[in-house]
Amino acid sequence: GLHHREHRGDDARRTFMMNRAITLAFVPLAFCFSSTPSPAPKPHKPHVLFALVDDLGFADTEDAGGDNGLIKTPNFEKLIEEGVKLDRMYSFSWCGPSRSSLLSGRTPPRVDDVYLNENFEEKDGMDPYNTVGNGIPAAVTTIGTKMKELDYHTAYVGKWGAGFTWMEQAPKARGFNEFYGYLQDSVSFWDTTRDLDSVSTPSGCELLEYNDCLDIYEKTNEKQGECNMFGKTPNGNSFTQDLWRYRVLPEGEINGPADHEVSLGWIDYQFLDETLRIIDDYAKEGGPKDEGKPLFLMHAFHSIHTPLDPPDEIFNEYKNPHDPEDPAFKSHQSYLNPARQSYAAMVHWVDKAVGQMVEKFKSYPSIELHPEGSTMWDNTIMVMTSDNGGPTYGGTLLPNNHQAGKPRTVKTPFPPLFGGANNFPLRGSKTTEFEGGIRINAFVSGGIIPEEMHGKRLGDDHGYMHISDWYNTFATLAGGDGGEGSDKLAISWSEGGDKFNNHNTDYPDSFPIPELNRNILQPDSKNLWPLISGESSEPVRTELYLSRTCLIVNDYKLLAGRDKDNINAGAVDAAGIGDAMLLFSSYNPGYGVFATAPTNQISLENCADGCLFNIREDPDEKYNLMDKKYVNEEYDKKYHEMKATLDGYAEDPAMNYRPKRTGDEGDDANNPKFIDVEGCYKTRGKGFVGPAFQMDEWTSQSEVVSADHSSVRK
Repeated sequence: GLHHREHRGDDARRTFMMNRAITLAFVPLAFCFSSTPSPAPKPHKPHVLFALVDDLGFADTEDAGGDNGLIKTPNFEKLIEEGVKLDRMYSFSWCGPSRSSLLSGRTPPRVDDVYLNENFEEKDGMDPYNTVGNGIPAAVTTIGTKMKELDYHTAYVGKWGAGFTWMEQAPKARGFNEFYGYLQDSVSFWDTTRDLDSVSTPSGCELLEYNDCLDIYEKTNEKQGECNMFGKTPNGNSFTQDLWRYRVLPEGEINGPADHEVSLGWIDYQFLDETLRIIDDYAKEGGPKDEGKPLFLMHAFHSIHTPLDPPDEIFNEYKNPHDPEDPAFKSHQSYLNPARQSYAAMVHWVDKAVGQMVEKFKSYPSIELHPEGSTMWDNTIMVMTSDNGGPTYGGTLLPNNHQAGKPRTVKTPFPPLFGGANNFPLRGSKTTEFEGGIRINAFVSGGIIPEEMHGKRLGDDHGYMHISDWYNTFATLAGGDGGEGSDKLAISWSEGGDKFNNHNTDYPDSFPIPELNRNILQPDSKNLWPLISGESSEPVRTELYLSRTCLIVNDYKLLAGRDKDNINAGAVDAAGIGDAMLLFSSYNPGYGVFATAPTNQISLENCADGCLFNIREDPDEKYNLMDKKYVNEEYDKKYHEMKATLDGYAEDPAMNYRPKRTGDEGDDANNPKFIDVEGCYKTRGKGFVGPAFQMDEWTSQSEVVSADHSSVRK
């Protein structure tokens, strides 16, 4: 039950809540399968197509309501009809830790990518192993390396966001045969710069530059479009650009800035074209397909991350469809919001882009080890997932080109930097640990999904799934292992193997590896294929330790205050918001500023005494069971049991990787004293973001081929 013993006679209220949770069209339903299903034949080294959509809301696809019918995603609908919807998939509450979790096969505390600053001071004796830097540690085997070792052709396009302090953390070293994308968390859609209109949470060099601009603004009351604290780039940009390519050509190896390909137009168009090019090149005569290698292709969209700044032809597809005099429209004034219009239009475009990728897979025959006459798609597992919950946080909508009546075909001066997602009926937003921030929109499809599983939904009856579980799932389908004990590289470092013993030989001028850095934990990824294929109905997870402040066990979820590692921690601390206060806690369906109430301030929930929810019976977390209205002996006992477990996990080195990431004692990315000003000048002088300590190892595109070379995007 969800109420205090004195309230248990209130059957009408309880029944309403239960029926609402079960019958709402937006709330996923779990299908039950036979306890003894017939096992599906295990696919043999299938192709993998992974579509990672940035900041997609829980209700922003048609199957989940499409934001009351506003958003159309026909390709996703068809793929779900031929696949399986994953209704209890979880992630971290923001992008960096989720992406590191996905690529490393570890739940977030075990890989600990919560540090944002790439530009810390280089000191004598530092190397990738004694000073981890940002992102996944170099001593971890990622899914790219795992699949490459299993004889796949591996490719990654789009947003990286998993660390690049060292070249050993960049995409080539992570096992990808080719890469084209940006390395940090966000860039301008139009010129790939890290300007102030494209970075919603400044860190590192951008934080220093932002503070400098803020000082000027406070003195002059004029917004600064260009700060130039670190000067201009060689090609005259006021902000550093972020576009990296790794590709081996007959002329040589490119592993550095894609300096011929910046400012070519909307970046997601470029990323889509690149992915379609990779598929074509893979399948052409003499390509990797002819070598018998399956394709492992990850496409990480910039959409639907801020800045919400699509081109005119995308934006105009989603003009307000309602009559302004319609009462229903007047109650939904947010349809007038250009940020919401942009968001909805970008979701629709992503759906079309995924459809084009699927059609490419259907157009080519598969490799010899697959059934004769079958296509690539017939032998593919395809995943679509968000990296975290949709952002619904508010912000100031500044004037932009569209509102001024100008064509929206180039970068706008002030694109809206706030969320436009809808997570209905879930509470909360990206950057929070309410369900709206960590329960994500995801499905799996492809020709290898057994026909009897088509259109099924894996939900409450099948336990929890985590974005890190794709690591083990893909490795197992490829004929390998991605579970506990499968990362031999990490074992070699953490248990004193050859890698550790050879450290001083490989890096003779380095200082010893701190003990904290040696505690590299193994993957805890689970194989989802038995559930997806219908071979089993047993849950793969009944517990999720998501952070030092969030634990899920069976039906219950405990929130023990605000996560101090969160990306918004600096801004929240500066605002004087206490550690116990959870952000975006208002319970309003909708999106953007309309999902927060009141709209002109941040809504908060005090979890100083803990917040306990039954997320099966109350999926939208409306009832905090520790509230005096509901708490009783049963809930009090459950809270203390879970709090003791969470506290134990948070202090257990076998559950957490907390390495020395910089050459300083502190790892606070929001503290300017840990940002290396000299390094900021170096990257600005180079013009591009990248591993600043190893610029001599970069090989830019222009060093290998001329701008008119056939491999260069035009």
